[in-house]
Amino acid sequence: MPSADPDSLSLINATLESTADGLLVVNNEGKIVLFNKKFVAMWKIPEDILSSRDDNKAIGFVLDQLKDPNVFLQKVKDLYNQPDAESFDTLEFKDGRVFERYSKPQKVGDKTVGRVWSFRDVTDRKRVEHELKNKIDELGNLTNLTVNREVKMAELKQKIAELQNNPGTTNTPA
Repeated sequence: MPSADPDSLSLINATLESTADGLLVVNNEGKIVLFNKKFVAMWKIPEDILSSRDDNKAIGFVLDQLKDPNVFLQKVKDLYNQPDAESFDTLEFKDGRVFERYSKPQKVGDKTVGRVWSFRDVTDRKRVEHELKNKIDELGNLTNLTVNREVKMAELKQKIAELQNNPGTTNTPA
């Protein structure tokens, strides 16, 4: 098998490091084949775990960071049991971070040789979405209060007009 061109490898590595996502590639035997610095920074995985290339060790390390580690682990197991499946979900962390997780089989020709995991930190976007939802809810409440006030004012004006048009009718007890 011919060796890879060093310029091509440099270009591939530069591309992987330039993406906004944290990338992890795991082969069918559970070995970490490739990752970028963004992935390492996002998940705070120590060098000794990365150098072991053991995906199970990496998974074990990240579980304590997640709000719901069982859901995370079950999705990983499901995908490893269904090599051709694709997946997209959202992960919530105990420290408030939120990642989108996308997983797709890695193929060479028609053969699945591993899995590519892509992680995007969407914490700021989720925070802004939450703030916007709160503002929309607040505006809806203010609108309801304003409409209710206007309805009450109209009813009051109608009562005043009725009393002014019929000054002789009072509701005094007999």
